[in-house]
Amino acid sequence: MTTYSREELVRQVLLRLGAVDADEAPEAREAEDVGRMAQTVLEDLYSEGKLPFDINGDIPARYLTHLSYIIAKPLIADFGALSREVTILRAAEEAMRAINRLNATTYQGAVVSSEYF
Repeated sequence: MTTYSREELVRQVLLRLGAVDADEAPEAREAEDVGRMAQTVLEDLYSEGKLPFDINGDIPARYLTHLSYIIAKPLIADFGALSREVTILRAAEEAMRAINRLNATTYQGAVVSSEYF
């Protein structure tokens, strides 16, 4: 399973916000601000049972894009990404639905005893 570091998650969020270009390295201050928000969002989602992995370790690939939009959402105004607001908000809503689908479990009913006559 492919995984990504927290730094890559931060970079993805900055890309969503338009704070960095595809070939640009993030500035330390921006990375710190996004890193704090990422920690908050990851802790909230983990405590709600939405993330089935260690949030202090690497992030599974199938969660990276979804998390980047969810983390970008509260940072829109801080990073002046108002021109991207509609796109980020819609993507964040879809990302939350996707995370819910990734964690949906099939119904496991209780064991029912059978009586044979």
